[in-house]
Amino acid sequence: MNILLADSLCAEVSGEPLPYIPRYFLSGLSVAVGDYTDAAEKERALVGTFGSSQWLWSDNDEIRFRESDQRLCSFSLTVPEEPVADPSACERWLRAPVLRGSLLADGNQDFAMPPAKFRWVDEKGTHLVCLDHQEVRPEAERSVLFIAPDVYLLIADGRTVGWMLKNPAAYLTNSWDHSGNTPVEEETHLLLKDYLSATEGSALESLQNGNEAACQDLRQLEERILARTDDRARRSVLGEAVRRLAEDWC
Repeated sequence: MNILLADSLCAEVSGEPLPYIPRYFLSGLSVAVGDYTDAAEKERALVGTFGSSQWLWSDNDEIRFRESDQRLCSFSLTVPEEPVADPSACERWLRAPVLRGSLLADGNQDFAMPPAKFRWVDEKGTHLVCLDHQEVRPEAERSVLFIAPDVYLLIADGRTVGWMLKNPAAYLTNSWDHSGNTPVEEETHLLLKDYLSATEGSALESLQNGNEAACQDLRQLEERILARTDDRARRSVLGEAVRRLAEDWC
């Protein structure tokens, strides 16, 4: 199967998905997948690759292929702040057929991969869906491509239109370390969902305007995060993110 990854690049679904565990950075609004353990190692890993990158004044997503064999080797995807207007447009992706594989580029030229614009989290907080556009034609042929643990590209009529991260709370981190292999508590999923709801669209605007009710909601969210010591590493990431918001706007 071939897909249009960007306006200037086609790729073949080929080989096995990347094995690297995702890192979900709340502070940087990104999900990163690659064989590196710190920022310096990440920069070194870009040598001998091509693709899309965040250059000066560019907000592109970073998707890199090895020059040696033109295979996908790493990527970093931006998590947008704007909520999707129609949740049903995202719910459909949870029922789409699942493909499995990596990507083989049809050339070795650099290209631009604009980030997704809209996001949605399901009621249980177990699926984070990020879309390029608010809607995809209802009759479009949809599929999702598993390209790394719990990371999927969303494909409509042979073109990528966004991406999805399952169990997003499992991959929360504020460093290059992973959150661990312990199961994610249901409450942690819901806490992440509530954090995302508080930092998008009109809710974020209210917070940035110093609205006292919005600040009070944020303080109550922090109390819920700190109420238990279970799932400590992930709750620590959430708690730090909430404190940063409170310091900035409350």
